Amino acid sequence: MKKFICSKDCIEACFAYVDGLSIIPENRENTGRFVCSKLGKFLQREVFSSDLSFINVNGKQEHPDLQEIIKSIASYISVNKDKNILFIRGSGSLGYMMNYWDLLFSHFPNIYFVDGSLCLETGESAHIKDFGVYVNPPVENLSEVDNIVLFGRDAHNVSPHLYSYLKKLKNDGKKIIYIDPILRKTVRISDRYIRIKPASDNFLAAAIIKNLSLDDIPYDLNYLIEKCNVSENDLSYLVDTFKNGKTGIITGYGLQRYKNGENIVRWINRLAYFTNNLNYLYYVRSSKAGLPKPDIKNPTINISEILSYLNKGFFHGGIIVASNPLISYPSSKKLEELLKKLTFLLVVDTNKTETAEIATHFIKVHGMFAQEDISGSYFYDNRLHKRDKVFDKLSDIDVIKAISKELEVNIDIKFPPIPEKKEYETRKYKTNSLQLLENKSEGLRLISGSHYSYLNSQRFGDFVENFIYISPIDAQKYNLTDEEVVNISNENGTIKGKVKISEMCDEGYLFCYKCQDLIEGHPNILTTYTPTDSFTGIALYDTFVQLEKQKYHQ
Repeated sequence: MKKFICSKDCIEACFAYVDGLSIIPENRENTGRFVCSKLGKFLQREVFSSDLSFINVNGKQEHPDLQEIIKSIASYISVNKDKNILFIRGSGSLGYMMNYWDLLFSHFPNIYFVDGSLCLETGESAHIKDFGVYVNPPVENLSEVDNIVLFGRDAHNVSPHLYSYLKKLKNDGKKIIYIDPILRKTVRISDRYIRIKPASDNFLAAAIIKNLSLDDIPYDLNYLIEKCNVSENDLSYLVDTFKNGKTGIITGYGLQRYKNGENIVRWINRLAYFTNNLNYLYYVRSSKAGLPKPDIKNPTINISEILSYLNKGFFHGGIIVASNPLISYPSSKKLEELLKKLTFLLVVDTNKTETAEIATHFIKVHGMFAQEDISGSYFYDNRLHKRDKVFDKLSDIDVIKAISKELEVNIDIKFPPIPEKKEYETRKYKTNSLQLLENKSEGLRLISGSHYSYLNSQRFGDFVENFIYISPIDAQKYNLTDEEVVNISNENGTIKGKVKISEMCDEGYLFCYKCQDLIEGHPNILTTYTPTDSFTGIALYDTFVQLEKQKYHQ
């Protein structure tokens, strides 16, 4: 029986033991003994799928032995040191050992790394600017509060252990308030749900601060309320909440996926500071805090510039590790067209994904189940733990060693010692003044989000809620009935799906589950490479579309 810690991108770092095909959860303080239903699917998908490594020869996938594939990869890198190569490394397994991919390619100055990501960097930038660090206080601090406000944090779908802990806290008498433009299942544990206009949480935070007379906000209160579209009754409820008790604030990751995402997170930080709740403010912490980072000096391009660099033919080849950008990256149809033009495209992943299908070289690895590693949690501060190599199958480290040997590159691969746990130090707020950045709607907005049954691009093929959700008001405006087929489109393309008329949405925006196929296409065909205000992320939720009713569909 092997000790296991899940390092997928929830990331809650679930503890378990693996015995053959059995996953045995370890008891976790506050949330009990369970792992999410996805973990068993990951085991089957990563360890026991029938996908094979290949080289694409004249449009045909051939399956030579691994050493021949490695030699072909090394030959391309060696011969083309004067050609620019794009390197994209996704989250995949968020364990520490994935850093050795970066270290391998750091030996080649023609390989360009990507600065920024689709994940959490915009919110992290907000915390660095306000506090100099991005850390979470001990999760146990939530037991001290009277109220917990979830700003866009849909714990039910994205943080199952946090959701379990919130249920326990609610049973202990904590009041939970859930604020989100999309009515999600987290409402089940909420004492009050407050619908807010997308990308306007900064205006709501400013309105609360102004109402409490805690800072000189140079805007009329009615103006702030109008911008976030929250009722006066809901605002009064929030003001009373912050006035009459300690209040935990948990910030969702989706808030930083707008053009003003950093500004939104910073105003929530400001609210926590002025209401004396910094010890109860949670966003994210590093899952590898305290571990050494590789010193990388390669040239970089910003994530928002990937499409433009590919479009002008800047890159001769590409390397994609633990990422499926044809599903998870913006403008994915255009991205596919450009990646197909590369002379060389290596994809390393646990499965033959959509991106792997267009690769010149594909290596199947077996993910977190095949790799000894170390990882912690994005949310919980006290969980940095070692994981055993559960199955004796090909791992990322095995491939890194093989490629480095063929390239005659010396990499000292070693398992780092687990750092001692540091006591949490209260963050010090250092921002004197902060402007409010408005995000103006440019039409019908498309928002996408996660579902409990899968994570990001890790699709399992049994998803049934693949609808385009629309509000009753907009359904009436477009003369739609439930499950009618529509096209939604913009300059990036068109996708087709059935609408579901639902109170999940309000007027002016649609919702889809991200990365999931509709009748034709998926949401990221329509998203763009618009940068966030930190210039470290992508404003995925600033996607605006036209909707057209499909007259005939079979």
